[in-house]
Amino acid sequence: MLSRIFQRMTLALSRTFRWTMQILCMWFWTSVWLYALTMSACLLLAWTTGDRLLLVRLTRYLLPWVFLSLLAGLIPAILFRRVWLSIALAAPALAIGVSYLPLFLPNHAPPPGNHVFLEVMSFNVWSENQSLLPAAKLIREHHPDILLLQEIMPNQLRELTLALEESSNGASRKWHVAYAPRVMQAVISPYPVTQQMTDRKLAKVQAVEVATPAGAVTVFNVHPLRGNWKARHRQLATLLQEHVLTAPGPAILGGDFNTTDKSQTYKMLSRHLHNAHWEAGRGFGLSYPAYLHAWDDFLPAWPLVRIDHIFYNREFSAVSAETLKESCGSDHLPVKARLALVKSLER
Repeated sequence: MLSRIFQRMTLALSRTFRWTMQILCMWFWTSVWLYALTMSACLLLAWTTGDRLLLVRLTRYLLPWVFLSLLAGLIPAILFRRVWLSIALAAPALAIGVSYLPLFLPNHAPPPGNHVFLEVMSFNVWSENQSLLPAAKLIREHHPDILLLQEIMPNQLRELTLALEESSNGASRKWHVAYAPRVMQAVISPYPVTQQMTDRKLAKVQAVEVATPAGAVTVFNVHPLRGNWKARHRQLATLLQEHVLTAPGPAILGGDFNTTDKSQTYKMLSRHLHNAHWEAGRGFGLSYPAYLHAWDDFLPAWPLVRIDHIFYNREFSAVSAETLKESCGSDHLPVKARLALVKSLER
């Protein structure tokens, strides 16, 4: 009697387990199908709607991670011989992979000719950063010729400039500083810097002129606000057309753009300017967040997007570009580029 009851219970449990596994498998494959079709639709809509649709905008914002998730779904689809699902996953993954392929190819050689090389760094130091002494040490190690800072408070700037003037061997180095307190941005250089414009409503821009050994360079340091992407797009478009493209001679546009390299705004900028990371960088170069300060005691964190960029006009060419690995207490990683500027009699 007991053996029969045990057999019936075992049979019922096995049937329940099989039904549960079948339902879970059905839900899993259905979810993968929906994800593959949604990502394909978002990539197709991006060509016609741009960033107007929220889901399309978020997909383009996190495109490297979408690519990796599609590859993760492609592996079980191939192992379980689901041909059509494999095709549905492989098509958007291939499109994304091809678009990022230039970032994983060998870099080009430095340009020939008589050039002056400028090290340009952009760093959102974060207004809530407790100390900028580690940032000063990092800046001294990389000795930029043009340093663009965002979210820097007056007391932070004083601490940073004092620390920068103290080199490791005790000797002092003169730094020229242009500070725009209304937008909490600064441009620092060993060469003379002259502030030209500050406009909070125009992508929070600070424009300066840096007197480099190859002549004057116009630098636009920007940090447009997050949130309304349409307003940010209009502000950067106006800045580009009315100031950056009309600047005489060499011009650099850098900072924290709060937009990624697949956004409609980025594509608008890249039609007129070159981007250092795409010309001479390697990999995705993700710069934000450097860490999640609200979760750092519970969950590991790593950079998810690249929203810090260095653009330049045709007077320059990029030799190298990288995202540094140390945040020095900021929620951003600094980005750096080495630009070559041709010497000329006019400059």
